[in-house]
Amino acid sequence: MIQILNMHNNLTAESLLMAGEENIKLGCFQLAVDMGNSSETIIEDRRLQPTRWSAPETIKLSVSTPKTDVYMFGHLMYEVLCHGVLPYSHKNISDVECVIQVGKNF
Repeated sequence: MIQILNMHNNLTAESLLMAGEENIKLGCFQLAVDMGNSSETIIEDRRLQPTRWSAPETIKLSVSTPKTDVYMFGHLMYEVLCHGVLPYSHKNISDVECVIQVGKNF
């Protein structure tokens, strides 16, 4: 059984803080929520979510789960490993939402 204390909901490179050459800390907890005993939470204002990093269920249903943070982490790693290139950087936000909803990749 997984015990979740909270969800970050904003795993982007902008949320990372450099505290030295090999010391990175996670910040930007404005969208974090306490999950309590719940397996998912409803996002009140989807406009605050970072669309390019959001999971399909977040875009379609405004739902946040442990899996949506894992999905965001994957996009964060893409951004970091590609030296700051944003996910779906060649598309505008409305196109990004469509692409993610139908399950297409970059």
